Amino acid sequence: MGNKIEAHNLPQGVISHLFRDTAAGKPGLITRVGLGTFVDPRHGGGKINERTIEGPRRTAYPAPLHGSGVPFYKALQLDVAFLRGTTADPEGNITMEREALTLQALAVATASTTPVAW
Repeated sequence: MGNKIEAHNLPQGVISHLFRDTAAGKPGLITRVGLGTFVDPRHGGGKINERTIEGPRRTAYPAPLHGSGVPFYKALQLDVAFLRGTTADPEGNITMEREALTLQALAVATASTTPVAW
């Protein structure tokens, strides 16, 4: 609300694939998902506020691929990932046997430069 951080709103499937592709070292994701919606670059590109701009640190903002109209979502730049686990050991291993959802925890941890267990 205070325009203090960059904020994006993207489809869950796009975010899921971006976590995986970022972890794999891919440059990004090409998909037709979001065409004609608020995620379409012609309709705001999923930006939530004015602070969210294009630039070198831009993450996940779709851009048309070579004029084709198909969005290319740049790989995410994840410096820190907060992961919830049931238990963790001093070596950084985390178990999630009692967590309701694990979702993309492995991809997020792999994509991040500094995963933090809590």
